[in-house]
Parts: sequence; C-alpha cells; structure tokens
Amino acid sequence: MYNYFAGNFTELLRVKGISQKQLAELLGVRPSTVNQWAKGKREPSFCDLVKITTLLNVDFNELMGQYICQRNKQAILRDIIGNSPEFQKEQAELQNRMYKEGKDAFASAKACEELYQKKYEEYKAIFGFES
Repeated sequence: MYNYFAGNFTELLRVKGISQKQLAELLGVRPSTVNQWAKGKREPSFCDLVKITTLLNVDFNELMGQYICQRNKQAILRDIIGNSPEFQKEQAELQNRMYKEGKDAFASAKACEELYQKKYEEYKAIFGFES
C-alpha cells in the first residue's frame, strides 16, 4: 500500500519552506531520520507525529492520508469482498445457475451485484463500518 505519510510530509515541508535539517533540529532528531521519513523508509513514532502535526499545523488524519483512504473506501471494500474465496465460489455458482437457466449477461451481472451487496451488508454488520 502506498505510504501517504511520506508523500504528504515531503509536500508539507516543501510548501511551508522548511528544510529537513530545520525540522530535525526542532524535533531533536537526526537529519537522516527526517530524510528516511520523507523517503518512506522509516515512520516516525507517535510522539514525533504529534510534534510534526503541531509544528506544521496540519491535521493528523490529513498527514497520514486518512481522507484519501476514506474516499477509496468503497473500492477497497469491493476488492476485499471480491477477492474473498467464499464470495468467488458463490459468484461462480450463481453465474453457472444463471447460465443453465438461460439468463442473459445483463441479468447475470445484476444478480452478481445483488450478491455483492448482500456480502457488503454482512461485512458491514460484522465490522460496524458506515456506508
């Protein structure tokens, strides 16, 4: 998965005109540590994250890429459910049954989407996420 922190962190430093060396001095860490954060080779501790968000005056969730992930939530869930062996088995059985019944591709696609929505509701009930 893409390291949103590294990209966001690097961009914030650039926009605010703060060098990695300056930030390292303010945080009391080595410049090489800040460089590794910026390159995504290391991640800061929680305490350092709090300091970074305070110094850069940025929301923690924004820095960590939470909003981007939230926008992609439906695509991520579709991928998780779609790659589930249980779902794939049920979908294959449904498609075979639809084929044997002489249903067209549109009807089959609609039935598969309904199956996905059923699985989505099951996941929603288990994990308690919002629509």
